Amino acid sequence: MPAMATVPCFPATRGLPARGAVAARSRMAAGGSRSHSGVFLCRSSTTGSSRMEDYNTAMKRMMRNPYEYHHDLGMNYAIISDSLIVGSQPQKPEDIDHLKNEEKVAFILCLQQDKDIEYWGIDFQTVVNRCKELGIKHIRRPAVDFDPDSLRTQLPKAVSSLEWAISEGKGRVYVHCTAGLGRAPAVAIAYMFWFENMDAVDFDPDSLRTQLPKAVSSLEWAISEGKGRVYVHCTAGLGRAPAVAIAYMFWFENMDLKTAYEKLTSKRPCGPNKRAIRAATYDLAKNDPHKESFDGLPEHAFEGIADSERRLIQERVRALREA
Repeated sequence: MPAMATVPCFPATRGLPARGAVAARSRMAAGGSRSHSGVFLCRSSTTGSSRMEDYNTAMKRMMRNPYEYHHDLGMNYAIISDSLIVGSQPQKPEDIDHLKNEEKVAFILCLQQDKDIEYWGIDFQTVVNRCKELGIKHIRRPAVDFDPDSLRTQLPKAVSSLEWAISEGKGRVYVHCTAGLGRAPAVAIAYMFWFENMDAVDFDPDSLRTQLPKAVSSLEWAISEGKGRVYVHCTAGLGRAPAVAIAYMFWFENMDLKTAYEKLTSKRPCGPNKRAIRAATYDLAKNDPHKESFDGLPEHAFEGIADSERRLIQERVRALREA
């Protein structure tokens, strides 16, 4: 691949998307300030637009999400907790220096297969050697990219390694796959679910569907007070919180669901359950007690609503303030 000048790691500029750097290269400027989501970028020493296009096309088709991986923007990651970081593949030894010196990483858990690393032309051995030189324990638990069955099989082993590394208490653990958008987040979520006493409801779309109207009601009230910004959060800020914000924009800011979803995920790449938002919209918009089951509706039903339905939704959501 053609070479490009190497520059050091730097914090992401404010407003640049986390994890996966969604097609926003024009908004990145060297020497920016740390973003509120704790996302950092490191410039790559190589580039290959055709490889990225092929990879992103495959990822969108097989994972059915809107995210993109831009290898030429370098390693990118987000701090999930004091002990856990999730991100994309380190591309060069300097990335390891950055993780060690700036983020106090003591363990790296790599979920890539050999062919993933070879595809991007990374000199993997120099990365591993730098880990050894800096005293970072490098662990591999390969899973097939875009393959839920492989991930299902490998998840227990990967989470076992992650739990052990965190329990050692020697520093942060950096979990990565290729783009940091599929396998690595899945391992982090499974760890939080299994070891951090999070209820399954944290990841339950049916629970989200039920609770969304009340949550949006509280958000709408808080915004209407006009006393300042409203900070909406869940645990990782990747599922429930963005879903509430998207539903609010959909129901109260005259956007369709696609527009609201893209507005949020372009600023904070994440995977809120779109189906749960559509289902909650259906629950609020339809009065008929004998209405057909939401499960029988077309795939994109209730991604848009009529003005009369929007008014009804707003009335019902506001009525929940007293509930």
